[in-house]
Amino acid sequence: MTKKMINQPVHVSAVTFDRQFEPVPRRIEFEGRTLTFISQGIRLLIKSNSHMTRLWDMCDGEAYYRLRRDDSAWTLVTISR
Repeated sequence: MTKKMINQPVHVSAVTFDRQFEPVPRRIEFEGRTLTFISQGIRLLIKSNSHMTRLWDMCDGEAYYRLRRDDSAWTLVTISR
């Protein structure tokens, strides 16, 4: 499996909500392509003092994507194939 570092902002064009009403990305727009995720993914919460960062590991059936959410901005961190 190869991992490619991206670290670019992305537009999340569709979300679903978990049981605590936290938004979960369902579809993103990246480099002119629309990527639709097939599951709720794996979520990680990282706390450092008063700052919280949320990470999602998502899959579209072909590759794995790590997304980061800081405040209201979404960033595509990595793509693994």
